[in-house]
Amino acid sequence: MIKLAFVEGKFIVPKDGSKDYEMWRQCTSMVTSWILNSISKDLVESFLYITNARELLFELGERYGESYRMMIYQIKRRIASISQENLFVTTYYSILKQLWDELANIVPIPPYSWLNDAFNQVCGQVLLLDPIPTMNKAFSMVLQVESHKEVPTNLTKHIEVIALAVRSHRRDYRK
Repeated sequence: MIKLAFVEGKFIVPKDGSKDYEMWRQCTSMVTSWILNSISKDLVESFLYITNARELLFELGERYGESYRMMIYQIKRRIASISQENLFVTTYYSILKQLWDELANIVPIPPYSWLNDAFNQVCGQVLLLDPIPTMNKAFSMVLQVESHKEVPTNLTKHIEVIALAVRSHRRDYRK
């Protein structure tokens, strides 16, 4: 509740140099830091020089209060346009999770997205589960599929290297 009082301006700013001023400055700096840590990292730099929590909240409201719907739209567009492409599932999931978390702080969204075609089967399995698993559980299921897919690929590469080594060894042996 005291933190909110700093944001709402209920504390009168003591005169600079008074013994209460230093305590007020430390408290408002702490609240300002909490606010900065709760907003998108892309935006933080434009607010670093604001000196107290009340000014910061006022600036945020003035700058983004009207663009609330635009922020939702932009996040949804980023979610809809992202695709796995060459990313590992872990990297892809982390990017999506960050966007989902950002949007969840604004409005709730359904927990689904699009993976490469190679994951269609596991996506179908996830959608058939009742109840639908959490995002973390679905991620775990997809990660297991990805790890199983990598084993044969790596095994094939190793077999090719071994075959070349054997061939070259046979040539050397025959000489």
